[in-house]
Amino acid sequence: MITFQVEFQILEFQNKENLSSIITDLNIIMESTAYSELSEFVSRAEERRDLFMFFRSLHFFVEWCEYRKRTFKHFKDNRMVSQHCQVSPGGQNRPC
Repeated sequence: MITFQVEFQILEFQNKENLSSIITDLNIIMESTAYSELSEFVSRAEERRDLFMFFRSLHFFVEWCEYRKRTFKHFKDNRMVSQHCQVSPGGQNRPC
C-alpha cells in the first residue's frame, strides 16, 4: 500500500467566455517506501504542478508493481516445482 497526501492551490480566472484554472502550488507528501523510483516522478509532478501526471504515473506504477509481484511469484512457484523433479538412477530426468 502506498500512502500519500496531496496539497495544492488553484488560481481561477475568467475571461469573457471561459472560466480557467491553473495549479499554482503542488506539494505531494509520501511515506517512506521501499520504492525509490517514486520520489523521482513525485518531484517531477511537483515541479510541473501536474496532478494528472502524478495520478496517471501512480496508477501505472501500482499496476506494474502488481504485475512484477505476480511474475516473481510465478517463477518462484515454478522453481519449487522444478526442485521436486527427480533424476533416475541411470542419470535420465523423470518428468515432473
